[in-house]
Amino acid sequence: MTLTTIRLDDDLLQWINEYAEFNGITKTRLIRDILMEKMQDDEDYLEGVNSVNETADEAIISREDMLMRYGDV
Repeated sequence: MTLTTIRLDDDLLQWINEYAEFNGITKTRLIRDILMEKMQDDEDYLEGVNSVNETADEAIISREDMLMRYGDV
């Protein structure tokens, strides 16, 4: 594991301290969890964009057609 230093505004650091203390976790864990969640969100978004791009040439089925085919689920 590598140690790194970041500069934070006092207000943000205060929020981090209070949030971590309230949740009973370390500041390191809080920041790591937030970064990991952001990374996962970005990966999910890119996966969605890629999926849309891959199916761009496929026919689009309207909501009405879906309801006719599969009923009101």
